[in-house]
Amino acid sequence: MILRFSKEGYEEKTVTVPVKAGRREDGIWAGTILLKKAYQLKEAVVKASKVMMVVKNDTLVYNADAFQLSEGSMLDALVKQLPGVEIEDGGRITVNGEFVSNLLVNGEDFFKGDPRVALENLPAYMVDKVKVYEKEAPDAYLRSRPKQKGENPLVMDVNLKRQYATGWIANAEGGYGTHDRFMGKVFGLRFTDQSRLALFGNLNNVNDTQEPGNTGSWSARDGVTAGSTAFRKGGGMDLLVSDKKGKWKLQGNLKARHEDIHGQQENSGVRFFEGGDVWTRSRYNGRICRTDLSTEHKLEFTFPKFFLGFRPSGSYRHYDNRWGQQSADFNAAPAESYRGAALDSVFLRPGSGRLEQYLINRLENRTMGSGYRWDATMAVDATIRIPHTPDVLFLNMEGSGGRAEDKEFGLYDLRYKDGNSDFRNTYDLQPERNRKFKTYASYHYRHPWFWLITDYSFSNVYTSGGRSLYRLDRYEEWADSDNPLMGVLPSTTDEMQQALDLKNSYHSALTTNTHLLSIEFSKSIWQSGMYVTLKLRRQTDHLDYHRGMFDVDRTRRKWMAEPEAYFSFFKHYAIRYSFRQELPAMTDLLDLTDDANPLYLRHGNPGLKNARLHNATFEADWRDRERGRTTDLNLNYTLCLDAIGNAVVYNRQTGVTESTPRNIDGNWNLRANLSHNRPLDKQKRLNFSTNTRLSYNNSVDFASVVGEAASDRSSVRNLNLSQTLRASYRMGKFSVGGKVNADWSYARSPREDFSTINSVDLYYSLTGQVKLPGNVDLSTDLTLYSRRGYDDASMNSDDWVWNARVSKSLLHGNLVLALDGFDILQQLSNVRTYINAQGRTEVRYNTIPNYFMAHVIYRLNIKPKRDRQ
Repeated sequence: MILRFSKEGYEEKTVTVPVKAGRREDGIWAGTILLKKAYQLKEAVVKASKVMMVVKNDTLVYNADAFQLSEGSMLDALVKQLPGVEIEDGGRITVNGEFVSNLLVNGEDFFKGDPRVALENLPAYMVDKVKVYEKEAPDAYLRSRPKQKGENPLVMDVNLKRQYATGWIANAEGGYGTHDRFMGKVFGLRFTDQSRLALFGNLNNVNDTQEPGNTGSWSARDGVTAGSTAFRKGGGMDLLVSDKKGKWKLQGNLKARHEDIHGQQENSGVRFFEGGDVWTRSRYNGRICRTDLSTEHKLEFTFPKFFLGFRPSGSYRHYDNRWGQQSADFNAAPAESYRGAALDSVFLRPGSGRLEQYLINRLENRTMGSGYRWDATMAVDATIRIPHTPDVLFLNMEGSGGRAEDKEFGLYDLRYKDGNSDFRNTYDLQPERNRKFKTYASYHYRHPWFWLITDYSFSNVYTSGGRSLYRLDRYEEWADSDNPLMGVLPSTTDEMQQALDLKNSYHSALTTNTHLLSIEFSKSIWQSGMYVTLKLRRQTDHLDYHRGMFDVDRTRRKWMAEPEAYFSFFKHYAIRYSFRQELPAMTDLLDLTDDANPLYLRHGNPGLKNARLHNATFEADWRDRERGRTTDLNLNYTLCLDAIGNAVVYNRQTGVTESTPRNIDGNWNLRANLSHNRPLDKQKRLNFSTNTRLSYNNSVDFASVVGEAASDRSSVRNLNLSQTLRASYRMGKFSVGGKVNADWSYARSPREDFSTINSVDLYYSLTGQVKLPGNVDLSTDLTLYSRRGYDDASMNSDDWVWNARVSKSLLHGNLVLALDGFDILQQLSNVRTYINAQGRTEVRYNTIPNYFMAHVIYRLNIKPKRDRQ
């Protein structure tokens, strides 16, 4: 065939394509045809308002220049302003309630698996567009099967401005503030048409990189749930090199991070029991030092009918922990004038007589631990287009291995109400090894009317590990509860062996072989489609387990059928259904008891059955391209039959809990998410977004109390409603925004003695940014956090949080001076609540104290000589 391509304004091109078609071949790949411009257009001036968001097919496109940002802002400040977008703890990003699996830069992976690197180090001024879409696999050009909605991962693609497409870009920032708070970072990026090299490094002791005036949600709950980071430093590099003709691509990254975390946590909870609940109070204080190294690479070769990819990766972690804990159980709710008052009373003698009357037990526990873990993986992927047919063959092979070891010293001091006590000085050694091999093959057969896909995979997973628990308190020097030795081991091997707790020391080796055969039938009609899949899984588990005098060599073989179905209607609507089974852990099937923790005895249950999960989802989306409106709806229902719960027997006199896994029915939940984004005026200066999340959870588990004739079934119905409203207005160099968020939790139970839980968390915020004369930017946010309905009265409070930043740019914007004020009113707090069938826990975490910090930011942009000319 001779193909001739022509278009006005471009040079005509003729291409000869050889044709040798098979009987089932329905297409010939002619390659990519590029036409050259025949002449240069004259200069033109286009004036238009900056639209925040447009919709192109299934892609959301945000215009970065339409958002007002203070000088020196990073990518996270921009992303948080995007309508429908939220950044959760750890850099997790959601768009209209959907999780974003990866953050790309110019369509390519950027430090894959860790979006925080780009969020914290990529300057916002470099960004042109931010796109959100479902990214196809690198071998998608060989496929012709229509995709399901949600089949491919959702990604956020950050497109840089053209002037940063080649050359060197670098920025450095340093800051120092009150309370000895400091931060520093450096970032460099080298771009060409076929390569990219990024380097970054940072250190700080503020545990946060957010900036005032962006979203109004700058609070301690954003990244401080594990405590206040005393010191964090890290660095890494990302490399991308590709062939000019697109035949191969090499990409990889290396990251290193060290964290020194000081954590504080206070828990106020209630455990639900027939015949009367039990109130708990606890607090933790400690330090975690950990070092992480990770690397990921991929090498891809692209040919017209063949794709080959290699994906090696590895990770290493070393940690050193020091923790202290105090806890107490009560038969009645303790009255406290301040948080922690009940614990102060029972641990600082003499205490309150009323609290002593209701006290069940008190525990003081200290631990010192260290350990390491490393893992390495190698995967190979191949995609082959079968000659002279539309069929495709996929092949995959993957191998991995790893090793870990945990060492922990512990001092355990338990005191009962009657004066009895249990003191333990322990050393716990837990080594682990694992390896995995997996192979996968899939054949896509295309008929003129339908697709038939057959998959087969086999995996072999081996995990061996154990526990050597030593009771050092069997020796006099380690048994003194007032002044015990800690972190020191006996000098001889014989002494160590005599201290071994044989009943609670074990060795386990588990081998799991899984065969999975899957057959999918799919058919598309206009804008609708049907996908029906039947999966047949054969799993064989072999456990070799030794614990004291208990030796087990057991094999389990199971056949499981797991169907799936997907139906899409008129492009905007989709229904999914899936059924799967979860096998109980092999060790849960053993008839033995673990009493290493004297307050929590764990029993096995040989009669456990598989848990069966039914999951159904309805999805709908509406896109109005011209008006820039988007609406997304997601409804999900999950039913779990024979769920594996814990039958809990609680001794009111001692506080000892005995737990046995058992199957139970009645667990189901319903979740709904509705989001809507739209401009409210013709100029699209005023934008509005709303997100409604509803969940109803019927949680069923076991609970009972020793000595009382009570039902062992506990059911709690938990309703949670969350509503977020956000509006922003911008005009010229001024922007203002507002946000309202409400989280309401309502829990009830058919039990007569259950106290209904009704709590709500509210926050209202206002943000503002303005450019003042003299290249001065002012940004601020003011937020009111309100909590009501908490069992601990000290948690029902109103907290005002005010943050502000003033910045000035010099040297044509290359130098920025900024001053931040964090929690200026000194009222920031952090409270979380968790509810299930077994109880409710209210948690207060420590927060970073308020501070002011001065920043110096320098930008460097070096363009190639031809671009400068």
